[in-house]
Order: sequence, then C-alpha cells, then structure tokens
Amino acid sequence: MQRQRRFVLPAALVLALTGGAVAWRSVAQEGATPPAHAQAPTASLDVVYARAFRLAAPYHHTWRADGADVLTGTLLIVDLDPELVLPMDGLQPVLYVGDQVAERVNHGYPSGRVVTIVPDSAQDWSSAPIFMGTPELPERVDAARIADERALAVAAGIRAPLATRVDQARRAGGEPLRLADRSALEREAARLVIEYVPDEAEWAQSLLAPVVR
Repeated sequence: MQRQRRFVLPAALVLALTGGAVAWRSVAQEGATPPAHAQAPTASLDVVYARAFRLAAPYHHTWRADGADVLTGTLLIVDLDPELVLPMDGLQPVLYVGDQVAERVNHGYPSGRVVTIVPDSAQDWSSAPIFMGTPELPERVDAARIADERALAVAAGIRAPLATRVDQARRAGGEPLRLADRSALEREAARLVIEYVPDEAEWAQSLLAPVVR
C-alpha cells in the first residue's frame, strides 16, 4: 500500500498531501469564523504559463467546499504581488480563475510567482477574470461565495487577461499533457516549480522523490 507524503512549510501555511490532494491550511485559523469581505479583490496578476492536462484517473478537487472530480484542467503559472502570499497567521486571499478556485502548488513568497492547478469549469480560463479574492480558507469556498467574489472583482474593473498574454502563456506551456493520475500531475507541477520558481526548488524536489513503501 502506498504511503501518503506530508510536507510542512514555514510560518502559518501547511501543504499536506491528503488522499492525493494538496491542501493549504492556516494553522491559527482552522475552524475560525470567516471575516466579512473587508478586503477588495486585486488584479495585480500576470499569466506566464498555461498547459492543459487530461488524466486517465480522476481526483477530487478539495480546494472548495463543493469541489467535483477532476479529469481535465490547466497548469497555470501567475505572477503576483508577493505581499498577497506573505506567510502569516490568519486567513489569506484566495486565488480565483473565473468560476473556479485555483489550487496553489507552491508558496509564491518572496518570488511572487505561483504554480497553480485549475480544474476545468464552466468558463475557459483565458476568457475569465483571474484575481486574488478576499481572505478565506479555500475549502470553505462554494459556488455562492465564488459568485460574490467575482462580482466584487468585476465591480473593481478586473477583466480577463489580455489575448497577447494568453497566447504567450500557451506557447510557453506547449501541447496538452496526458497523465495517468493526480500523482503524475503533482510531479509535473513540481517540475514547473523547479524551473519557474528556483527559490522553492529544494522543496519541490521532495515531490519528485520516490514514495517510501
């Protein structure tokens, strides 16, 4: 039987591989009452890489309360203000791609570059606003909360990425990936961290290490 890996990141965030799913946690705020929407969404993001993927075996999207099984999606890399992902005790802004919660694979601090996994949703990512929403635990976010966050983003003037940036990101990503399962997807994401976020390469190498049985 295959053992699960578990990795602990610095400060108040924990990256846990539980049942084949990566999940960020705020140590101090687990179970806390969500705050009011006191912070407006921000669009200080730039898309630098995009590669579609298809899996032979699905996994469950745990980065939202009403997540579904995932067979297809996009590996997306964004640049953002590092202060938005500053490790801290407390809730952090959630990364949204249109009507979906993006799964953050790496910290993104201090580089300001985040590798994400975005499951396919009702809207293609390239025509959707990509933004950091108000602070929350991703696993407490549902469709209603996403609609509220997106409405705030649209009201703030946040729009989909420029077509030129989308084209550049897709060229950087290349042809769609066909992978066996979630583990293979995690390994591909780890390779992207090593290539695009070298200051987190040592941690990402641990995802590529053979699983101890």
